[in-house]
Amino acid sequence: MVGLKMIFYIMTQKYKIVEAKKKILQRKEIVTYDKIIAELPFGFWTSLFRKSYTNLMRIKDIKNIFPNIPSKNQALINRRILDKKLNHIRKFRNRVFHYEPIINKLEYKNIEDDIFELLLYFDEDICDFAKELTANRKVM
Repeated sequence: MVGLKMIFYIMTQKYKIVEAKKKILQRKEIVTYDKIIAELPFGFWTSLFRKSYTNLMRIKDIKNIFPNIPSKNQALINRRILDKKLNHIRKFRNRVFHYEPIINKLEYKNIEDDIFELLLYFDEDICDFAKELTANRKVM
């Protein structure tokens, strides 16, 4: 059954890529990797960290995506933890973009912490920039 589930996930992801290419072509633009990446929804990217993708996206791939992820000696940050944090951010983003209430929702109280933590794993300068923007927003 695991094999069939994996095939389903792969086919779903391939379909999303094909659909992204179609959207780009409908806008009469040239299809490039950058445009495909930009066109794919956030859920596409977060789903790659599910356990079901273990055989396709190895730890070395995750370390390439998040070059600043702590070593095993510093902190245990594994696929399950990344998936949980990314999914938390995805759910928050979806609530915001669908105009659903987020104020005073306990599950989003520390959302900035998850965002900054993942940004730090990805790129320290981007994390600092995001923190600066947030600090400036709070001053206004």
